[in-house]
Amino acid sequence: LNFQYFLGKINSNYNAISNTSQYLEDTILKTLNNSKNANEDINQRFGFRLKWRIDSLSSIDFTPSYTHRNRTGIVSLYSESGTNFDSLLNNSINAQDKQSIENIYEYQLNYNRSFKKKNGAIFISHSFTLNSVNDNFQNDAFSTFFKGTIQTTELNQLRNQSNDNLNSGLFFSGNLKLNKKVNFRFSNSFYVFKNNN
Repeated sequence: LNFQYFLGKINSNYNAISNTSQYLEDTILKTLNNSKNANEDINQRFGFRLKWRIDSLSSIDFTPSYTHRNRTGIVSLYSESGTNFDSLLNNSINAQDKQSIENIYEYQLNYNRSFKKKNGAIFISHSFTLNSVNDNFQNDAFSTFFKGTIQTTELNQLRNQSNDNLNSGLFFSGNLKLNKKVNFRFSNSFYVFKNNN
């Protein structure tokens, strides 16, 4: 019996500020952009392996695992523009919040069986994977236009998406020694896929 545990964590922060100027005859258009990104990714994996010698001719190898992953991100955006005649034409504030949670359960089960007197062997393998992902995204934006009559626009978005995937497969093979010159070999496989989005 062998047990395994893995923990991974990644934090990333990114900030950017840009100032641009465009010259159009006697007008200078100035644009300011300020962005901030903060992201976190936490990944945990649990697993073990069980090898069982049933007898001198047969054995089982079982390796299940479970993975949990949590990813979050926050984005803040601010922009404004103006000219040498109008110091502020418009500005915009945008805030984004996203989270993704993923759970994966999978296993591999193998069975080996040898015949006496080395007359043949059978191998059977079953694999199974269940993957579930849940994504949440929120976006809030507010813009103001100052030229002439002040106008504002507002946007509020909230999205949720779930995706479940199931994969399962069965494989078996074998060989049988009929005599000193003839060996009989066979193999086959079956697979099942299911996706819910």
